[in-house]
Amino acid sequence: MVSKGRALVCMAAFKGFLTNLQASHIVCNTLTELGYEASALPIGDGGAGTFYAANIPGEFLEVPTTNPLRKEIASKVLCVPNVHSPQTIYVESSQSCGYTLIKEIERDVMNASSEGLGRVLAFLFQRFSGPLTIYIGLGDSAIADAGMGMLSQLGFTFLNGKSKKLSGSAKTLS
Repeated sequence: MVSKGRALVCMAAFKGFLTNLQASHIVCNTLTELGYEASALPIGDGGAGTFYAANIPGEFLEVPTTNPLRKEIASKVLCVPNVHSPQTIYVESSQSCGYTLIKEIERDVMNASSEGLGRVLAFLFQRFSGPLTIYIGLGDSAIADAGMGMLSQLGFTFLNGKSKKLSGSAKTLS
């Protein structure tokens, strides 16, 4: 059969419905059925699925952290070339600050915090010594604390006008 043409399918995720990989493959399969040659190249926007879209060879490392409501979870980071001696680490903030980590009924942007992302970074700084490049993908966030939670886990302190310590949440910013 002669192809009607070629297509490169570059889909981002349909948040809450399909990952970028699933969406790309559905479109590719449909185009193939219609007689086209189709290749998938999923893309990421910094949120969930960015690791897979980047298609970077490496190893995943699970890191203990918290979700936006400060409940204990595990987050994955991508270590290149491996988890034993990485030179580069890719972090998706959605793995610790993402809205998909919280049931819809429990979502509370005013009390949500980026502390989990700070805990991931603190863990990486403590575990690995030497030169290290860290890329952080920002997307699918459930937080609006301007990074206060993250920075507090890295040693920063935030005070209000009365020198009272602020917790990392949007509520304390208002």
